Amino acid sequence: MGKYTDYIMKTAQDLLSVPSPSGFTHMAADFVKKEFEKEMTQIKQQKRQYEMRKELREAKRRFPKFKKPRTSKMVLWTVIAICIQILWFTEHMATITGDTSFMYALVAIPASLIPTVLSYMKNSRVEHQMGQFENPIETPSVTLDLNNEEENKAAG
Repeated sequence: MGKYTDYIMKTAQDLLSVPSPSGFTHMAADFVKKEFEKEMTQIKQQKRQYEMRKELREAKRRFPKFKKPRTSKMVLWTVIAICIQILWFTEHMATITGDTSFMYALVAIPASLIPTVLSYMKNSRVEHQMGQFENPIETPSVTLDLNNEEENKAAG
């Protein structure tokens, strides 16, 4: 039988099993009242869940979606910021101390910027096609043939 038919049959059976001789129907009325309150509670919960989903959908529509920055772009801008900081450090130290020995730090700029830019150029095509930065990891595939008796024999 269906979902509602089973519920109707069970509720009718429970209602008919309540003792209620003539004039004393308060027990049956209490049973019906409790069933009604139980169903109303479920209906209110369902309505509240529906309203919450509706409010969530409206809230999502109100706020604009910001595109998540690509991983390689974040790495590139971070490296550029570090390079600018290195430049600032060397110029600051050269003006404070008058010593130019801090210029060795400038070697870090091409040493960090060139590989980063090259890897960005290489991976940007993959990101635009795949949706995010991914490095394919090659795992060796090993298959075991347990039915081969010669390979299963112990050595020696």
